[in-house]
Order: sequence, then C-alpha cells, then structure tokens
Amino acid sequence: MGYDNVLAALPIYQEGKGNGVLWITEEGEYFEKIRMRTVLSRWARKYCIDLLYRKRQIKEALGHKKNMPILLGEDCCLIQVLVRHAKVKGDAAYGFIRDEAIIKLKEKGKHTIITISTGRQIEVLMKKNTVEDYRRIANLERKLFLNGNAKILREGNITTIIE
Repeated sequence: MGYDNVLAALPIYQEGKGNGVLWITEEGEYFEKIRMRTVLSRWARKYCIDLLYRKRQIKEALGHKKNMPILLGEDCCLIQVLVRHAKVKGDAAYGFIRDEAIIKLKEKGKHTIITISTGRQIEVLMKKNTVEDYRRIANLERKLFLNGNAKILREGNITTIIE
C-alpha cells in the first residue's frame, strides 16, 4: 500500500478481528491488523525519515516532547490525535491525521470533531485548542525544516521562527 493517498490512520478494535488500524484514504476506508508503531515506521520509511532523529530535532528546536506533529515531507505532516482510551497496556490510543487533509475543526464538549478533505468526520478525545496548537506547531516545523534559512528565537515559553 502506498501512503500518498492516506489521510488518516487510526487505532481501532474490530469484533472478531482484534486491534488494528482503520486506514482512511481518498478512495475509502479499510481495516488492517497492524500495530500503530509499524504504521508510523513504514510511513517514515516511505519519506526516508529517521523517526528518532526527527523527534530529537523537534524536541531541540521547539522545546516540545510528547505527541508533537511529525513532519515527514513537504506534503505530509502527521498530527497525533487521541481517538480512544487504552483498555490494556500496549493498546494504541493515538492515531495520525495528515494535517494537509484537515479542513474543519468543531468543538464538542471536551472533544473535537475533525472534518477531513473527503468530508469524513473523526471525533478525537482532545480539546479543539489542543488540536489547533498541534496544527500551529506543524506549521512551525514546516518553516523550520523545509526552509534551510530559518532561525529559532526562544524566549521562555515563546518560540519564534525567523525566515
């Protein structure tokens, strides 16, 4: 399977099949019995990205550690979203939605409804402000990693990228 047309990969449990991933593509949706960790490593491999190195870059550059967006290429930045609570240790709770596919965010109590380019709505167990923050960080990452001349200016909790 190619990752070019994948808009989201979400952990899901299907009765009789167990845990796996719900792939949401431009053509439709399907289930695959695969771990989220494998999904992420294969997606990164497609873009020739070393995930550990990229996460270290993000942490050093932006001062963030956990659940940060992962920039894989010009056309692919993955936003990590909480889609379910882990039932047992090792259960994946976070999935990935391609930032470029997000067209609308709607608040629903403490949750957010994300509408992607196919019109599909995905409810995530995160506040709208958190998702918006992740999208802002994704834009910072694009400026930083895709523009070789960008400089980082950090004052306290404020990070500014100068182009």
